[in-house]
Amino acid sequence: MQQIKVLTLCTLLTSGFVAAPAAAAGPDEFGAQGVAALFGERLFGIHFSRVRQELPNGNSVNVSDTSIQLGWTGGRGFYSPFEVPRVGFDYFVIDSLSIGGSLGYASSNVESGNNDQDNEAFIFAPRVGYAIMFTPVIGFWPRGGFTYHSTDDDPGGDDSGMAFTAEAMFILAPVPHFGILFGPTLDIDFTGDDQDDRDRRYRTIALVNVGIGGWF
Repeated sequence: MQQIKVLTLCTLLTSGFVAAPAAAAGPDEFGAQGVAALFGERLFGIHFSRVRQELPNGNSVNVSDTSIQLGWTGGRGFYSPFEVPRVGFDYFVIDSLSIGGSLGYASSNVESGNNDQDNEAFIFAPRVGYAIMFTPVIGFWPRGGFTYHSTDDDPGGDDSGMAFTAEAMFILAPVPHFGILFGPTLDIDFTGDDQDDRDRRYRTIALVNVGIGGWF
């Protein structure tokens, strides 16, 4: 039997600075100056994940996993912290240029026979982006930044790390103020340690991640 609970929260990273006025986008169009966007992100995805773990003898081992996640964690917990759904908030400081971030928390309990495993993961991911609307209905919103993550596995211990994150997201807006995000993502650790200070790093490549939300 598996019982999984996932809770996602969001945070806002804003920055105020003076910029030359830009023409164009109307006040209701996605990407216009002053627009704030709130999205549930990575609600569905196809992920290829790998974890590199340093062993006590100084050697290391790489373990890979492929998953299709629908809903929250696909009914199996999470293999990589980058698979965790999150809520993102972004603010367009000038036309097209966004500053924001996402925050996620996941908790799972998986029971199988005599085995009982509890997992927790926390994600904090500040970023910048640039939205290009081809029409009022469809556009491209690439974003990049850094992701801090921490996990706690019982049994298994805990770990934390910092990753580079890139998201090549398209936005489909069938009606005003509502949109669907979809596109490939990359998360790759450049630092990471477990509870014994041994190197543990995650890498997750998603063919597609999907989210939904709106802007105001």
